[in-house]
Amino acid sequence: MQDNRDHQQRAQDLDALAVLLHSSDSVLRQALTDLFFPQFSGTAQRTLEALLHRHPYAQGYDRRAFRAPGHRLHAERAANWLWTTWQVTRDYPQDLAWFTVHAGLLPSWRAQGLGLLFAQALDDHDDTVFSILRDTAGTQHPVARMGRHVPQALLASARPEAWTLAEGLLLAAQRQEGLRQVIFETVDEAHPQAFLRFLHLILREDLLRFAACLRAVDVWFGLAYDVTDVKLVRGLLGQALGYLEDPSGARSAVQNGSGHDTYLALFTLAMHDAVEAARLARTLLSDRDPARRMAAAQVLNATQQLEPDDLPRLLADPDVRLGALAATRVNRWHAQPDTGGLTFEALVGYAARLGVNATHDSLLFPWLGQVPARADILDTLPALLGDRPFTAFAPHLSGMSSGGKTSALQLLKARQAQHALDAPTRDLLMTLLQDRNPSVAEEAVKVAADLTLAPEETEVVLVLLKRRSADLRRGLIRLLARDAQGASVNAAHLLATRNTEQRQAGLQLLLETGGPCRNISSPATRPRRSCMPG
Repeated sequence: MQDNRDHQQRAQDLDALAVLLHSSDSVLRQALTDLFFPQFSGTAQRTLEALLHRHPYAQGYDRRAFRAPGHRLHAERAANWLWTTWQVTRDYPQDLAWFTVHAGLLPSWRAQGLGLLFAQALDDHDDTVFSILRDTAGTQHPVARMGRHVPQALLASARPEAWTLAEGLLLAAQRQEGLRQVIFETVDEAHPQAFLRFLHLILREDLLRFAACLRAVDVWFGLAYDVTDVKLVRGLLGQALGYLEDPSGARSAVQNGSGHDTYLALFTLAMHDAVEAARLARTLLSDRDPARRMAAAQVLNATQQLEPDDLPRLLADPDVRLGALAATRVNRWHAQPDTGGLTFEALVGYAARLGVNATHDSLLFPWLGQVPARADILDTLPALLGDRPFTAFAPHLSGMSSGGKTSALQLLKARQAQHALDAPTRDLLMTLLQDRNPSVAEEAVKVAADLTLAPEETEVVLVLLKRRSADLRRGLIRLLARDAQGASVNAAHLLATRNTEQRQAGLQLLLETGGPCRNISSPATRPRRSCMPG
């Protein structure tokens, strides 16, 4: 729990820092870097400026080379860089050259922010840093060790000689697949011209024959091909390179191209200006061709430019495969904060268009076109219930899975702490209490645990004691035991039945309440017995 709270607090701190950076001016940013990095404040301040305007904004394992100068997303990445790099450098009052030497000796996840700092030093014509990086790449430095920071610094800088060094390092990798992978994993962060040079290098040297290169290209362009598709990927990469070098051709493809052409064109345009690419993509959401609509939706999603108002349009799309992209923004536990017009009723309407089983019918690419099962969508309804009454679930319970019903009951439990349950809600709770899935029934018992049962509800509980689930029976008996006066009557009723499970429950109920049960006879054998001493 403490780790979870720490993570939440850190996320809140980073969000606040991103807001500050997004609205800051150069004076404030200089003050921040003076505070965080007093030993190389100027270089850090220029790195921060580059993160806000020049470097790609995407983060994470599936990041792409998207840029949107001045957008809030750049501020989020800058805030993360500022925080993580400060965590690494704060304990070492050393200059930038010292960190360049020792970055490879740090855990890679800690040193990842240093590469951009070194890239800025190269742009500032710091020959000492460049010399250390060059010697590190050539294994000539007596202390420094190779790491991700080296190709990251070389490629993210604006120095052509640094790009040439990175290219040579890649070609010299030979059978060192690990080194090749490290280099390719930093190419998406490269300067735009360095990125173009690497695409040319890949095609010229046929580097797609290496698995690390193929995987990297997949990540850069949002693909999922494998080694059996090298010829196809080579053609797509050449097409993407053409669009990067000729943005006007890319815009033409957006207007008139096929689904594949549209996708690659929008993707490459987003590497220059994701906001402009998103504007073009949004106009295609009503295109007649579902493949072009899917291309637009995929690019909007990949660039993090999918706005709340786009989601209802996707959910209502004639092709249910596009609606799945919007529906996945919600799961049974929570809705993402940008779900906008994605409402309870909209999801119900989408679910009505789906079948019982999930299907896959490829659209645009082989891996796209998944259609969820109806239950998968209905299970997400608890996240969008909002202020609606709990009984809004009633028409949809039969289509929900046990997990979805359990989530709905957990939501009801939270509501119960705020106000008492009304009669229709209690009726629905009794329905869920009778669910054949033990986990659902047990969750319903937890909700009912604080209720005083009405006579008709007691009848439901007595019948349920025919079941053998130990946890369910224990909860039901405790529920009956809340009414000490009625417990003996209910126990007598249970003991008078012919069902063994119910008679056992009757004895357990008396033991739970400490009530007398002398001379109680079984309807089957009628032996005289006493269940309590004395």
